[in-house]
Amino acid sequence: MLVQIPSISDAVDDRGRLYKVFNIYIGGHYHCSLRYSHLLHFSQELGRNFDTSGLDEFPTKRVFSLTAAQLDERRAGLERYLHSVCQDRVIQQSDMLKEFLVAAQKASSGVTDEDVSMEIFLINGNSVTISGQSFSRSDEVLERAVVKIGADPSLTYYFSLFLEEETGDGWTLYRHLQDHEAPFVSLKTVNSNGSFRITVRMSFWGPEMVSGVLADEAATNLLYIETIDHITKGEWEVGKEVKEKLAELGAKSLKKEYMETASTIPQFAYQQMEGLTFDHPSEDLHGFARIGRREIVTYTTEGEGEWGGAQGHGVRCRSYQLTRIRCWKVGYWESGEKWLAFHYHHGDTEEDFVWVRLVGKATIFLTLCIQSAVNELIRIKRKQSVRLPSDGSQRRKTALPIVKFHVSSQNTGSRRESEASQGSEVTDGPEEMSSGDLGKGGAGAERSAVCGMDLDTKTATVKFSKTSEENSFADGTEDDI
Repeated sequence: MLVQIPSISDAVDDRGRLYKVFNIYIGGHYHCSLRYSHLLHFSQELGRNFDTSGLDEFPTKRVFSLTAAQLDERRAGLERYLHSVCQDRVIQQSDMLKEFLVAAQKASSGVTDEDVSMEIFLINGNSVTISGQSFSRSDEVLERAVVKIGADPSLTYYFSLFLEEETGDGWTLYRHLQDHEAPFVSLKTVNSNGSFRITVRMSFWGPEMVSGVLADEAATNLLYIETIDHITKGEWEVGKEVKEKLAELGAKSLKKEYMETASTIPQFAYQQMEGLTFDHPSEDLHGFARIGRREIVTYTTEGEGEWGGAQGHGVRCRSYQLTRIRCWKVGYWESGEKWLAFHYHHGDTEEDFVWVRLVGKATIFLTLCIQSAVNELIRIKRKQSVRLPSDGSQRRKTALPIVKFHVSSQNTGSRRESEASQGSEVTDGPEEMSSGDLGKGGAGAERSAVCGMDLDTKTATVKFSKTSEENSFADGTEDDI
């Protein structure tokens, strides 16, 4: 989970009192704004419920007013602390963290807590309407949607909720809705022009997962219409014979047989990311990428040299096996525009490891897909079943009161924003950065490596640690997964 606090704002409470709030972004998207006292209370509550010895130190409370430099130091410290909280696997999966973040979203959004109706779309444009609360979490909304669709509730977490955006080419994926947010609020935040919707899509990566769904007609139909959508858009590579067989099965509405055949497609369940720029095997290439359970594949019509793959019509591809990624990190890359960049250290042998950079709007979604794919491999290795719906009895509501407020101005006191305009020498590529380097750098530089499976406490580079089974495939062999 990528947590950033890029700026500080002024806020006014109901009594007209002015104070500072820290603008918190999760996964590259604005989530909430909280004051120091909210986060201090949350930190104290965590300490009473979890082992927090491995977390970064929470910034010290000061008696006197803070200078601008001290305020920015606090911002950076809070960012490091929250990042360490969200990297702790036990805390990350706890209802306490999820409910706190939803409560924070509630306080910051200005949306009232009320009963609402939410329209959840299928890929083909059909929809179901469910009832809930404006601050129902994503997992709660998904569980209601699956029941309304008519699928077996035990199959709920074969699927997830996503935000989609309507573009000139139809509906495209915008981002995955996480359990720490309320879909109603997240949609309202971005949907000022009505170009977004919430959809339900498959959320698994392996073709063998299909067999667990085919006994259920409604769930099979969800897979069927999404598979048709991917194939129609050309997002999966399908051989001529398989394509003809699928057309024949589709014409007869043999959905189960269709899915059994479709699951044999090598790129079945791959997710396509458009509008990326990457720097390997040569600089400044434009194209797209596909993410699967075991690989990242980049595609372009540009560049020269041997690629290791060809798709016809001048499109070339290159595959990067996930088991050969030693570590990865996410940060800002500025070259004309400021984007989040995904860097990964990949090599086919021990001698040829190189840094590869992917830059674009889909960067965070790309990292979430990779993390999801790896988690699925680990779950299968451990012979664990797919998550089952909760009856709600174990969910605890946050005991942390967060007072509503109005944010009156944005982007004050941000070191990152002020330094971005100064400029600096363009770096050749991402180097390992000390924790003191977080937030530094200028135009053309990768400036904040703060996301990944496991954060090395000595550097800002995210590494797959051999001491953690959940994150381990640094040796580069599939046996590690």
